[in-house]
This record gives sequence, C-alpha cells and structure tokens, in this order.
Amino acid sequence: MKCKQANDLAQQFNLCSADERKIFFEVPIIAEMDMLSHCTQLIQKVTRKKIFVLEECIAIEPFLKGSFQKFSSTYSSYYTCNGGGDGADITAPTANYNGTGYGKHTKGKSTNTTNTYANNLAFVEAFSHYTYWYTKGRMVVDDLQGVIQDTNHFRLTDPSIHSVKLSYGPTDSGQNGITAFLSKHRCNKICANWFLNQQH
Repeated sequence: MKCKQANDLAQQFNLCSADERKIFFEVPIIAEMDMLSHCTQLIQKVTRKKIFVLEECIAIEPFLKGSFQKFSSTYSSYYTCNGGGDGADITAPTANYNGTGYGKHTKGKSTNTTNTYANNLAFVEAFSHYTYWYTKGRMVVDDLQGVIQDTNHFRLTDPSIHSVKLSYGPTDSGQNGITAFLSKHRCNKICANWFLNQQH
C-alpha cells in the first residue's frame, strides 16, 4: 500500500514535470507460500537462517540493477537542499561516494559527479515537496533510495510516507515526520518551475 501510494504520487509528479527525469517506485507483489521444498529443514540446520513456512506471506520486488543510492532521509541533515539554486548549494557527497552509506560530505561544486548528484538531490527533494503540496499537507513521501537507470529514470524502493492519519506503517512518523521534512527542505528551481506558483 505504501509503495503503491508513493508510485501514484510519482505518476502525478511526472505528468506535471517538464524535466526528462521521471520517478517510479517498485510496488512489491505479495505472495503466500503454498508449497515448500523438503530440503528447507536441512538448509536451516546447516545455515541457521530463517526459512519460510506454509501460508507465510512474502513481498517480492524486481531486482534494481545499478548503483544503489540514498537520496533523502527524514531525520538526516546530510541530504537537504540549502537554498534556491539548481542543486549547487545542496549538501552532497564527495565524488568518491559509492551509495553505500552517508560517508563523507562536502558542499558546493567540486566535481561533475558531485554536481550531478546534487542536482539529483534537488529533483527528489522537489518530488517530496510535491507530495506535500499535492495532498494538501496530508502526507509527504520521504526517505528515498534506489537506482538511476538510463540517466533519467529514478527507480526507487521502500520509501517512508508520513501522514496525518498515521496510515503507512512503522516508518510513518505522522505530523512529526511531515514537520521534519518541511524544516529541512529549502525550495529549489525545480520546486519553483513546477508547482510553487500555486498556493502551498
């Protein structure tokens, strides 16, 4: 439900975007285990790892091919827009950032890699702001991670949705999560070009 809601909002965002970049969320398929291999008990004894049981539900998601990146985090100050520019003033990782963690960060335009990453941060920040605007303040989609395919398709997974009704599971921080996003967000040119000419 969370990923479907995020993907529905992303489709609306993509429609109003003049940018070539588009955002998509992987929506998991929920499947119930209706058959088990007889080898599972042996595997569990050898590896001591959890095995599935009959009637257990699992979520299946397509494999995201590419370099996995963390774009935003609800309570982190690392991935934030700090001004109204095109991404040049975003706190961004250094050029050797490999997408595996928060790592060392730098400000400003130091390399093309940092500039590209900063511009991508501005793009996903604008999406999160859009979700707040589009839902009239009822929710915000944040905690964005995934891969960029073909330079302009953001394939994201496992977002957090913060909603006033606390409808989206354990990562839904409700109004506190919405407020946390708004307190760190600074509108950038992407926000202004797409929807901030309307009341927000």
